[in-house]
Amino acid sequence: MLWRLEHVLRGMQTPASRVVQVDFNRDPREVALALASNPLYAARILKTVNSAAFGLSRRIDSLPRAITYLGYNQVKNIVFQSMARDNLGAAESAAGFDPQAFWRHSHCVSVAAEHILRELDIPSAAVGAVTTAALLHDIGWVVFEKFDPRAAAGLFLRLGRAGEGTDTLALERAAFGFDHPLAGSLLAEQWNIPEAVCRLIGLHHADCCGLPEGLDRGSAVGAAVIALAERLAVLYGQPHPLAEPGPERVDLAAVLGQRARSIGVSARLRSELERTFKFIEEFSRFA
Repeated sequence: MLWRLEHVLRGMQTPASRVVQVDFNRDPREVALALASNPLYAARILKTVNSAAFGLSRRIDSLPRAITYLGYNQVKNIVFQSMARDNLGAAESAAGFDPQAFWRHSHCVSVAAEHILRELDIPSAAVGAVTTAALLHDIGWVVFEKFDPRAAAGLFLRLGRAGEGTDTLALERAAFGFDHPLAGSLLAEQWNIPEAVCRLIGLHHADCCGLPEGLDRGSAVGAAVIALAERLAVLYGQPHPLAEPGPERVDLAAVLGQRARSIGVSARLRSELERTFKFIEEFSRFA
């Protein structure tokens, strides 16, 4: 089964080379500038920041200034997502799968992950890999339809009716022989995305599945941050459109520290998310 998965992944085009050449451990501003330097994306970003939705009193005509105003992680996410979507094509067309809800959830998890990293005073060197993995954590879902459209439709129907606490990863493995964390990490590898990001994609359900023995501290923290960010996305009202694993078996505070217990959907995080979704809506208008 895995040999066929590898064959399918090779057929899923790589996002624009600008993406895979970026070192996500670099300064977030440098990453955002590198991704947004494509003239088409630069124009859309400038149109977005100067749109009526943001109500600026003075026009911004500099890409670095626009990125600073909108937020580095938000710009990186929206450009990366656009590049990925442009190359995934029909992989999002399966009946029962809502691609817009999928991407909104993904953005929400990435913004929440950045918020958690800041709240826990985790070194900024971790931000690039963790927030990128948070954006792409569920990318394995789009592999299912490419692998077997009929099986994907059946799985999505079953997941749509799954009750709370269902072992959804077991349903995925029964249908395909693999689950979305594995498929997502392998797809990211196929796209030449850095190993640290691929690893976190495969571990993003740390709260339900646990972490492997011998895992390095940085990866354990990153995986726990993404798992906690998924919980915050649900609380904010942006869950994944289909049922995901449960129940929670791992205490994330044991990995992240006791301060993690007090992190919720604060007014600050809510404001960041509202700003992000405004950016997504306006950016999409200029496609």
